[in-house]
Amino acid sequence: MADEDPEFVLTWRKSTFSGDHGCVEIAFTPKTAHLRNTRNRAGERLAFGAAAWTAFRQAVVRP
Repeated sequence: MADEDPEFVLTWRKSTFSGDHGCVEIAFTPKTAHLRNTRNRAGERLAFGAAAWTAFRQAVVRP
């Protein structure tokens, strides 16, 4: 990913909404939130800057 800084090692944690079947893992750096599929950890990832991450969370959080 273009915005990954080699200084930061991504520490992944599983979403609390994923349950036992796995689903989404997230890792944070000071400027970016990274998401990946638990079942395909080597696959594609999404990366969000701070403003985009806030908008994404607001769009997907259950009321």
